[in-house]
Amino acid sequence: MKITTTTAIISQSPQYVFDFLSNFNNYSELMPPEITDWKAIAEHCTFKKDTFVNIGMQFQSKIPNNQIIICDYAKNAFPYTLTININEVDATNTSTQMIFEGEPNVFLKLVVEKPLTLFFNNLNQSLSRI
Repeated sequence: MKITTTTAIISQSPQYVFDFLSNFNNYSELMPPEITDWKAIAEHCTFKKDTFVNIGMQFQSKIPNNQIIICDYAKNAFPYTLTININEVDATNTSTQMIFEGEPNVFLKLVVEKPLTLFFNNLNQSLSRI
């Protein structure tokens, strides 16, 4: 399953956006109200969304001011990666796009694809508030 978000424009430099997204403690500012049991340190986080079980994320790799790759952490329903592409628009604006790739079983894909698409699009658009 692959989910590609719409592009978001943030009124910040690529370095600012990269630094913000490089610390999971900052992600609480982006999360929607239905997120519960939020726990984070700089390198990983866990939380619940709606009726889903715990979701865990950790950094897999980072290319300064350009890309962050996040992968599953702790117990998740299936393995995944979330790639956040960071691109300079001009001196004071940056664009971001998220690409989620996961391997749920067929039944789980039917259940989670639409909510995850909405979640990641909202998460990416929330970056405009930083």
